[in-house]
Amino acid sequence: MRPNSVTVVSPSESGGAGKSDAPVMPEVHEDAAYQPNAVFVNVYDIMKSNSWLWSVGLGVHHAGIQVYGEEYQYGRCEEGTGVRAVEPRHSPPHIFREQFNVGQTQLSAREVQDLFASFQRRELWLGSRYHLVKHNCIHFAHAFCEALLPPEVRVAQMRMAPPSIYQSAYMEEVEVNGRRYSLPVLIPPHVDRLGNYAAYFLPESALQMLDSIDNPFRST
Repeated sequence: MRPNSVTVVSPSESGGAGKSDAPVMPEVHEDAAYQPNAVFVNVYDIMKSNSWLWSVGLGVHHAGIQVYGEEYQYGRCEEGTGVRAVEPRHSPPHIFREQFNVGQTQLSAREVQDLFASFQRRELWLGSRYHLVKHNCIHFAHAFCEALLPPEVRVAQMRMAPPSIYQSAYMEEVEVNGRRYSLPVLIPPHVDRLGNYAAYFLPESALQMLDSIDNPFRST
C-alpha cells in the first residue's frame, strides 16, 4: 500500500518492547492536536465482526484524513470523482473506531481546499477506479497525508517533539536533502493489513462481498 522506497520498521525490529503484534502509534501531543492545522487519520470499521477481527490483528477498515474541521475520503461511485469531504468522524454506514494525530500541516485552510480540489480533478481518483485491494480509501489517505505533511515538515516536527512520543511507534525511512531519517508511519500498519493480504487469503466471492460493503458514498 505504501511506496516501495519506504521501509517500515516495527518496534520489535528496532529493539522496542511490545506485548502483542498490534501496532503502537505515537500518543497525541495535546498542544499540537488542538491546533486547527492538526492532521488526523480517522479509522472506521466497515462490518460489525471487526471487533473480533481486531482482537486477532485483522479487520476491514475505511479511513479518511481530517484537517481544518473537514474530513476527506475516497470511495466508489459510478461517475465523477471518488474524493469527497464529509463531517469528521461520521461516515455511515461505517462505524468510527479510532483517530491518530500525525502532525500539523503547514498549508493554510485555503491551500488545503485547493489541494482537495486538485485531487478531485485527477483521473487517478475517479470513483469508478476504486478497487478494494489495489486502489482504495487507504491509498488515498496515504497520498493526501503525504501532500499535507511532506517529509521535510515531518522531520522538523519530530525534532521538536518529546522523544518519548515516538519510542513505541512503527517507523519508516524517508530522505530529505540527501539524508535519511526514521519517522513514524502516516498510516498505522493494522489499518491496511487486510488490504495487503486479502488477495492472497480470501476467495473472490469474499472480496466481492467486502467490496460492496466498503462504500461510504452509496445511497442509503
